[in-house]
Amino acid sequence: MEAEIARFALRADRLMRIVEPEREADPQLKAALERLSRWGGQVHYPLALHLLDLVDEGRTTAEDAATALAYAESYMARRLFAGLSTTGSNRVFMELPKELDKDGSPAKAVRRFLSRNRTGARLWPGDDAVRDAIRTRLFYKTGRSGQRFRILRRLEESYASSEPVDYANAKLTVEHVLPQKPAQQWFDLLAEETGDGESPEEIHGMLVHTLGNLTLTGENAKLSNHPFRRKQELLDASALRMNQGIAAQERWGRAEILARGEELADRALQLWPGPVDGVVHSDDEWAGWRELRAIPR
Repeated sequence: MEAEIARFALRADRLMRIVEPEREADPQLKAALERLSRWGGQVHYPLALHLLDLVDEGRTTAEDAATALAYAESYMARRLFAGLSTTGSNRVFMELPKELDKDGSPAKAVRRFLSRNRTGARLWPGDDAVRDAIRTRLFYKTGRSGQRFRILRRLEESYASSEPVDYANAKLTVEHVLPQKPAQQWFDLLAEETGDGESPEEIHGMLVHTLGNLTLTGENAKLSNHPFRRKQELLDASALRMNQGIAAQERWGRAEILARGEELADRALQLWPGPVDGVVHSDDEWAGWRELRAIPR
């Protein structure tokens, strides 16, 4: 009984490193845990706890565990981009720990397991699907507000500013550069880019909630639905690199929003690596293989 209590105490300490990532000593592993903690929820707990077991027992490195958690983060982020439901994610992450008990790198095992889910409810979207979703989906209407904020924060952090933002104290919110309720000046600008049979209102509806039109700011009330020239002044004074990039544009219409969407898609694909090719899809696999793998060696 004493041994069992000692084991629970040891694992409780590891659980607290997941709940409060600042307790983790390794910087890379701490950063991965912090990102998942900010994402919200507890879906990653079974995987993270098993990875900490392996690290503390010397069965894998902190670097490999951090990479494994990065793939878990990517799985959730890419599904958010694609507008997929979180239904079934708990089961996916409950199944992952047993994959880590096989020979080889835990990070490779996590990526290989998640890569099997390329269709159906467990889909891990590939690069083309993510790029298309960033370009066309109404990101502002996808997922929970906190998750959308985390995506934009991660994208901003990828610019590696020499003066990083203090997110703990900065009162940042998501801002639509092209306003949700634009004044006539905005519609006049969009009218310059209309094609046959298009109206400025239709272009506005297609673009306003896409990722390319969104940023973070502490000046949401001041920015409001002002013309772009006024927004330029406020965004140019921002400490966020994303906002400085927007302020450097001469105008803000369809071409600029789509171009920024492509640029953010490039960053997203680097930040959140996707599935690997050549893995048997779980939906296509013969059911008998699962039984054979379950046979004790």
